Amino acid sequence: MPFRSFHELKAHAQRGRDYRVTVRRGSTGLLVMAPHGGGIEPGTDILASALAGRRHAFYGFVGLKPRGNASLHLPSHRFDEPAARRMTQAALWILTLHGRRGDDGVICVGGRDHEGGHVFQHRLRRAGFRVRRGGCKGLAGRHPANLCNRGRSGRGVQLEIARDLRCAHGRPGERPAPGRRLLRALSQALEKIQDRTSSARGGALKPGGNHDTTF
Repeated sequence: MPFRSFHELKAHAQRGRDYRVTVRRGSTGLLVMAPHGGGIEPGTDILASALAGRRHAFYGFVGLKPRGNASLHLPSHRFDEPAARRMTQAALWILTLHGRRGDDGVICVGGRDHEGGHVFQHRLRRAGFRVRRGGCKGLAGRHPANLCNRGRSGRGVQLEIARDLRCAHGRPGERPAPGRRLLRALSQALEKIQDRTSSARGGALKPGGNHDTTF
């Protein structure tokens, strides 16, 4: 039976052994999250961290267990890990990256920010990726309590990314081509979101400490 809260999860899992949390502050008001990273939905935390860079805020919940990481999967509308709550409350707008099953190369775009979803759909399709709008079945990300919708804007974007796009392998020390294309397309879309957010609030936020904190 899946855990219904972080309180239940931490009673059965040990921080640092079974999971870790990594956070990084940014200066744009945008937050990129991977709530099911590591062995839960492999590749999502690596992609989210690279996408956030040192400008946008980043949050990653990473499964570390040698097996059975699926047990650490907290549903996005119930995700109440304390650092995640603090970061979502401080963010203006949120993008969450998730992993969907299957190797069909499809990315499902969900969340309550329909305009923002269109930006990601457009950039991803231009880069040659297959995209479904409105999310995949059961993965629409429209619940008001979903992580992507908890920013101050009340609406964000959720991406469900097929396994083959997250877990492709290249030469040692080299990001595989699908990974480079995907990161570039997502970065371009996020720049558009930042432009829109900055215009709406009259400028960027003051820079914060943007080093990684892991616990």
